[in-house]
Amino acid sequence: MRMYRFALAALICSAVLAPPALGAETYPSKPLHLILPYVPGGIIDTAGRNLALRLSESLGVSVVPENRPGAGGMVGADVVARSAPDGYTVLLTDPALVSNPTLQADVPYDLFNGLQAVSIVGSSPAVIVASLTLPVKTFASSSPMPRPIPASSTSHPPASAPRRISPVK
Repeated sequence: MRMYRFALAALICSAVLAPPALGAETYPSKPLHLILPYVPGGIIDTAGRNLALRLSESLGVSVVPENRPGAGGMVGADVVARSAPDGYTVLLTDPALVSNPTLQADVPYDLFNGLQAVSIVGSSPAVIVASLTLPVKTFASSSPMPRPIPASSTSHPPASAPRRISPVK
């Protein structure tokens, strides 16, 4: 009799709990939005469009790249930070996401509580290059040379982080 009650209770519990489990949707079940926080044509845009294409193929749903440029990437990051936390809006960005809060007090997103790192997509080497006429052969031998280099000699767009932290006269 005791075994019968246990079996009946298990059957009732499984009947009550099964419908929500059967109705659970699989991820992803709708298009993903890949936010690219810079203007079209740059490295984030190029890499993002390639990534969106490959993700669409492997996930079987559309991955829509959306450029949301402005404020050194902060506009796009804010769009993702304010989106529903369901994994359907993601950001592809660069280290400016982390450096912007150290350079500006009015960053619209909370880096530690509003966003979550998911994956490193790629990396890019940084190279120091100088004129052949400069009388140095190594980076260490260039340090005693008098300067600063004027900020106007950098090749970064005005709103980018490297421009904001370059030496100033």
